[in-house]
Amino acid sequence: MQQVLRIETVRPTRVRQEDTREEAGLVMEGISHAYGPNEVVSNINLTINAGELLCLLGPSGCGKTTTLRIAAGLERPRSGQVWIGGRPGAGQGVFL
Repeated sequence: MQQVLRIETVRPTRVRQEDTREEAGLVMEGISHAYGPNEVVSNINLTINAGELLCLLGPSGCGKTTTLRIAAGLERPRSGQVWIGGRPGAGQGVFL
């Protein structure tokens, strides 16, 4: 059975206003990626606000490194958009 990365976010319990795409540090919307027929990242939606830390956990081969490579601009996603500091980093004709 093929492993596909699924992200479930855990947020602090304190109440705060959510940052918009323009204010957030990193936003990934609808990110999917495959190597040949093997889908390794499927429809990831993730917002990391300025000052937040995130840890990706999962078994070997589930897409953790691919997700980080896409976020860093080292890998072009098959679909979706990446925003870094309010600026497009990947998607719809844009790739850093």
